[in-house]
Amino acid sequence: ILQSTLDSMRAENRILQSTLDSAKESMKQELNLSKESMKREQESIKQSMKRELNAAHARTEDAVAQYKDLVREHEALTKEHAKLQSTKDSSNHVTEMVTRQRDKMTSMVEKYQDEIDGLKRANRDLRGQRDDLKEELICVLETASVYQD
Repeated sequence: ILQSTLDSMRAENRILQSTLDSAKESMKQELNLSKESMKREQESIKQSMKRELNAAHARTEDAVAQYKDLVREHEALTKEHAKLQSTKDSSNHVTEMVTRQRDKMTSMVEKYQDEIDGLKRANRDLRGQRDDLKEELICVLETASVYQD
């Protein structure tokens, strides 16, 4: 009986060993499949990361180029602003000079206008005196003419 039990146990042990070997083999295959799947997934992730990295690099280059363009544009605008400011300052200076000249000329015109008005009055007075002298001369000449006759 013991021999039979031992044989039975040995047979059962062989079945278990066979099942265990089969399970090991199956697990090895699954592990190999998982490794291959992981390798494929890692490669896919690696490729995806490369694409993303290249895209990010391209976006960075674009951003740097845009930044450089903006810096150049800012420098050009700064120079243009400086030129315009200089022109404005020069224009303000010229405007001040012209305003001073205009004020001087206005003062001179007013002064000469006063002198002209004074000369006009003197001229009217002289004309009046001339007319009076003319009439007096006519009277004198008439009188002299009468005495001469």
